[in-house]
Amino acid sequence: MRTLRKTWLWEENGHPIIPLGEAGYVAGPGGIGKTTYFLQHVVARLTRGELPGTFEGEARNAAVFCAEDSYEHIVKPRLIAANADLDRVFKIAARTPERDDLVPQFPYDAESLEEFLAENEISFVLLDPVMSCLGPSVKHNDPQAIRTVFDSFQPVVERTESTLISVMHLNRRHGEDATARMSGAHSYSDCARVGFVFAEVDENAYVVSQKKNSYAPQLAPDMAYHFESVLVDADDGLPVNVGLVVVDGESDVSADDALTAPRQTAAEREESTDLASVLHEYLLEHGTGEFREIPSSELPAIARKIGASVDQLKRAKRRAGIKSGKTQGAFASGWVWHLAEPVAEDQGDEETPDQAMNVISMKGGARK
Repeated sequence: MRTLRKTWLWEENGHPIIPLGEAGYVAGPGGIGKTTYFLQHVVARLTRGELPGTFEGEARNAAVFCAEDSYEHIVKPRLIAANADLDRVFKIAARTPERDDLVPQFPYDAESLEEFLAENEISFVLLDPVMSCLGPSVKHNDPQAIRTVFDSFQPVVERTESTLISVMHLNRRHGEDATARMSGAHSYSDCARVGFVFAEVDENAYVVSQKKNSYAPQLAPDMAYHFESVLVDADDGLPVNVGLVVVDGESDVSADDALTAPRQTAAEREESTDLASVLHEYLLEHGTGEFREIPSSELPAIARKIGASVDQLKRAKRRAGIKSGKTQGAFASGWVWHLAEPVAEDQGDEETPDQAMNVISMKGGARK
């Protein structure tokens, strides 16, 4: 038996994220960009040779199966928006003598999938959703049946030195974490070697968390992202509006935190909007440097001054135009909160910190 070193399809900022030669999953509610995130930040960068990891500097091929999205209207435009090399992106479909656009069925089509990956030198596979690819006798809530599917994936990706990620949705039971909300939950999470969970934190504010990584010493940080609208040209020359995932940096809220958080009432959303204004003013007055940086370690003290909780600050951060990440230059090192855009040194002098804090007190939800 050999002793081998694990190689990584994707590792970023010192964090190994997706191992090569393994099968994993992505889970989250529908409509928050799970597939788009992987299309634009894994597939697109991989095809350009810009994905940090084993293939950095070497453009590689990827394959995509999407049962719920139109390739022409959604998948391809999103890849174009991320500047993917489309010559390196393959569409997966099963073929018979009569048809060539059938949905693949696993574990039955595993051998054909391996031939396809080897022939086209595919390094990354995205199946969205994996539930559409289960054979007719495979029940999604049968742990042993699900295990046969993942057991069929594993030797395929090992022999072809590729990585396969399966996309799945969560059920609508609010207040439970991702594992409890996955159909056949323990089967998926137990069999996969790497797993990710997505969740909505606020309006156009989302988080992706690594739920499992069997080969890394620790999980990758939770990452915040949002969508921006960009235009790409359709074949008829007219522009098409496409969502582009923009990664904002490390998130202070995990996906499970967001999934289990109580739903906000209309009054709580209004309070969050008011607090965002107060928080923005606080950074203008007390932050350092052109991005008005505040060390993340000072959040509890800031919350007490403003009359809010740290969790309330985190929920208001996005609306306040604040990001978290490594210092932009005002501090020697460490994580900070900072404004998304730089400000002139004379900006923010019209109102004192005390005046700003008197606008609203969030403690106990009481308004002053």
